[in-house]
Amino acid sequence: SITVTLAEVWDGSAWHLQAPVNLPGATGSLLSAVSCASATACVAVGSYNDLEDYGFPLAEIWNGSKWTIASVPMPAAAVSGVFADVSCVSARACIAVGNYLTGEGVGVAMVEAWNGYRWSIEATPTPARALDTSLWGISCASAHACTAVGGFDTPTGRGGGSISEEWNGTAWTIHRVPLPVGAIGGRIEAVSCTAARACTAVGGYGTRSGGGLTLAEAWNGATWTIQATPNPHGGGSELSAVSCTSATACMATGSYATEFAFGLTIAESLNGENWVLEKTPNVGGEDGSVFTGVSCVSPADCTAVGLYFNN
Repeated sequence: SITVTLAEVWDGSAWHLQAPVNLPGATGSLLSAVSCASATACVAVGSYNDLEDYGFPLAEIWNGSKWTIASVPMPAAAVSGVFADVSCVSARACIAVGNYLTGEGVGVAMVEAWNGYRWSIEATPTPARALDTSLWGISCASAHACTAVGGFDTPTGRGGGSISEEWNGTAWTIHRVPLPVGAIGGRIEAVSCTAARACTAVGGYGTRSGGGLTLAEAWNGATWTIQATPNPHGGGSELSAVSCTSATACMATGSYATEFAFGLTIAESLNGENWVLEKTPNVGGEDGSVFTGVSCVSPADCTAVGLYFNN
């Protein structure tokens, strides 16, 4: 079987299938993120595989009537790569993030900018002594204020962690994102910014008992601050998406595991200073279901998407 791209549009009352493009000869194509500046200006990103099963970044542009593929350049040292997320503030101002692999198998963070006509590679810093670096999420409050989040490993396998990269309209700067005291590993997966100095990032981290706990952090333009988040009863919990309508109004979604289910949906809302659990339905029953994305237009109007499992 061959995986092909999928896109759907919501008109206020129903979902309708669209027809995204698939590259001829690709053995698999996937769109993993989308950002729309208007109803007639969207950019979707992901990756495709060639006949030798190498992966390459994929970007498609929606103009209100059809999807078209935009050529994506690759860094000179890259042998493969992928886009993980994209954020657009206008039809001619988008940033996509991901990573690429060198011929030596080293992962390097990748950032590219869309100006409405072409993609261009952005120079981004790398943590000292990092072996592999990836960016998984991006959010732009304006064309001159973007925050990307991700992680890195070190040659020893220890000392890696989470990072953010900030765009001020001129250059990218890197910041270390702290983890809770006692955390064993951790990952920041998504970020949402309502202003240059107001971002919220979410993810998860491990504990000595083997369970995973949710993680949320706030950016004030200078430092990241860990916020207290609740965890459902059961096994590992993780937040993989977040959408904020202000610095103190956010919705984060993800999943948590139980001894009876592969995974169950989780949603947490920030209303002021505290995160609280929200009740969410699950489609898959004991086989499980998870949220992978969320978008809010107001604190009381959010839509979350994901998938469910069956036998």
